Amino acid sequence: DDLEFRPIPGAEGDLSSASFSPDGEWIAFAMGGRLMRASLLGGQPVELVRDDDIGVRLVDWGADGWVFFWASCP
Repeated sequence: DDLEFRPIPGAEGDLSSASFSPDGEWIAFAMGGRLMRASLLGGQPVELVRDDDIGVRLVDWGADGWVFFWASCP
């Protein structure tokens, strides 16, 4: 419910497809060929998936906490 912008440390560059976790404590996003997640309380992002050959197009959280993504392959 915070309306102020805050940078995500370690998440500089081309970010896309951001999605908040169901509990509102995490954000998942695409960055380069990687799927990342970061705590909104601080700290560095964690790499979940890395594949420079895919393009993560859409990221979403399941109600059970799983992170789902759709990608395009060359």
